[in-house]
Amino acid sequence: MLPNFQCQTHILLTMVFFSFLARVAVADDELTLSIETKQLIDGVAAIDIDKPFHVVFTNKSNTEVRIWHPHSRDGYYCLTFESRNLKSGARFTTKKRRIDDDGYFKAVGDERAPGSNVVTIQPRDSFTMQVELIDYAWGKLKWLGVPEPNTGDQYLIHARYRSKLKNKQGSQVWTGSISSAPTKLRIVSERIDTPHEYLWNNFPKLALHAMKDNPAWVNRRDEDQRTPLHVAARFKHVEVVNWLLENGADVNAIAYNGFTPLHLTSDPEVVKAILKHEPNLEIACRIQGQTPLQDAANNLLQARTVEEKKRWRSIADLYLAAGAEYDILTAIAFNDLDRVKATAAKVPKPKDGFYFNSPLRRAASLGRLAICRYLVEEHHADVNQFDQGAGYPI
Repeated sequence: MLPNFQCQTHILLTMVFFSFLARVAVADDELTLSIETKQLIDGVAAIDIDKPFHVVFTNKSNTEVRIWHPHSRDGYYCLTFESRNLKSGARFTTKKRRIDDDGYFKAVGDERAPGSNVVTIQPRDSFTMQVELIDYAWGKLKWLGVPEPNTGDQYLIHARYRSKLKNKQGSQVWTGSISSAPTKLRIVSERIDTPHEYLWNNFPKLALHAMKDNPAWVNRRDEDQRTPLHVAARFKHVEVVNWLLENGADVNAIAYNGFTPLHLTSDPEVVKAILKHEPNLEIACRIQGQTPLQDAANNLLQARTVEEKKRWRSIADLYLAAGAEYDILTAIAFNDLDRVKATAAKVPKPKDGFYFNSPLRRAASLGRLAICRYLVEEHHADVNQFDQGAGYPI
């Protein structure tokens, strides 16, 4: 049991705390949520996933309400959408992709006024948030679980906003969960209408359906000379990759800048599937002159997490097992001095590699001291070389 003075202090602090909360709290029905769209198709409201629609927060109380700014780190994941296809019964939960890069939120925050990680909604006023379901952050789709567009079906959709107490400042921010009234809508896209675009925007089932209806799509190029296999490989649509390979997709198709499907993938399962069809592993892209193996080695060096390093190493091993040339720059990337020696023995003056990299420049940039010493002492590599470093010394 607490001593009397401690008990009194505890009760007093509790009263102060709840008194403070009472000043910022509002009843659930006094903060409401709604979806607004001006687009109509055959008299039915619609959302074009490439165009903005609005989610409106309305404060019906006589007290100002503060919510997390939807673009701030604290508010980024609060908003979701629940959808049900009224014909098939299929359900979709549309939510934000997890972003662990502080740089993204800093960049987004720089576009707003300092300290604007919260939005203050005045009494009897509203805050309107613009939403685009096909939107990108750091090159990846922001939203996952977007309902399939252009099916002709209607969806019953409601928005949900959940806010939790997250830090000291959060004690002044509304917490709870509110949902909009279910709204009957169609989901459309005026832009997305080819297998390439369906795959790019994470609708693999629609891409498969289109290609099964018209097999001529299997090797058809888009404006960047990509085939559906390029796009499916890039976005890790393994089921689509397997179907394309079974139906005659060209594994050596060269798109813009010389990329093959293998240059674009970062998924070991996609690599395994394509390797079964004996692709040419020595095709080099035109940007950095890299083969798929060299590209994997380069990505391994740039990987920031253990998971990424493991994934790129497994991809590189798959290429090596399939007979890809183990060139000197890849050996340097793997810190494989024995392989460097073996390669140099066959080619005493190895050619300069991709992207302004001579063997010595590559080894020096990666801190491969033993390899640097070997290249200088045994092969008299030029330590003053400028021209193969775009004018920069080693």
